[in-house]
Amino acid sequence: MENFDVLLKKYADFIVRVGCNVQPQQTLIINASLEAAPLARLCVRSAFEAGARDVRVDWSDSAVSRARMELASEETLCEVKPYVLRSYLDYAESEGGVCVLSLLASDPEALAGLDAGKVSRVSTARRKALAPWRSYTMNDRVQWSIAAMPSTAWARKLFPGLSRDDAVEKLWQLIFDTCRVTGGDPVGAWKAHLDRLTGLRDKLNRLDLESVRFESGNGTDLTVGLADGAVWESAASRSEKGVSFLPNIPTEEVFTAPHKDKVDGVVYGTKPYIHGGQAIKGFHVTFKGGRIVEYGAEEN
Repeated sequence: MENFDVLLKKYADFIVRVGCNVQPQQTLIINASLEAAPLARLCVRSAFEAGARDVRVDWSDSAVSRARMELASEETLCEVKPYVLRSYLDYAESEGGVCVLSLLASDPEALAGLDAGKVSRVSTARRKALAPWRSYTMNDRVQWSIAAMPSTAWARKLFPGLSRDDAVEKLWQLIFDTCRVTGGDPVGAWKAHLDRLTGLRDKLNRLDLESVRFESGNGTDLTVGLADGAVWESAASRSEKGVSFLPNIPTEEVFTAPHKDKVDGVVYGTKPYIHGGQAIKGFHVTFKGGRIVEYGAEEN
């Protein structure tokens, strides 16, 4: 790809300085797979250049994750040592604080064929153990951002007719285009994009909606009642210290909160849904009074 190194550097600078919006004397924690190493290294340099106090990289590997899920006992996998939680909280509670960047280069079906119940229970146990840390991220107490880069498995899944290298290059080009890096001014392009999303947010709030109905040609007919006092928000968030950031890159989000008892109808998936490292295809879910009363899938 022409100018790949230039585009990759712009992408790294954007996701660090606008996505996470690293502040002087903050520590940046980067969660990255081994395949994301070239991008992670650029993000480390960009963060230090932005004034970060320190940068910590936590590496992962899909093959190791699969081996552990397949061969380790469920009891072992569900046990999260206290130091894992403290390794995040210590940074969050320290002078300067912390922000988090996750670079996703995942294998969509890394855990395909394994015990789905075990995968789900292990994931639930880990979420429960790390709940105090998740309160920082999910409540926007700290800046956090998730950005994508190609993995070989993902690229080959999307472009099965291409060679490995061509598939990865094709996916990189799509990511650069979708993330508004290709045009040369991602910061300016994203400002215009966020302004548009903010306008849509304001328009929806003016409508003062009580519910939203979704219909499509594949059979979806779903009415979602909105929570009492719900308001619409757009893509950008702001930390408790007033620092703006982008949780998801790319994003088209304008969203609100549903009422837990007011979801009725059926929804059909139009794309495979990746859950627990497995692709669920051709799925549907039927709701009545906010509860799932029937569901099914063509695969998994």
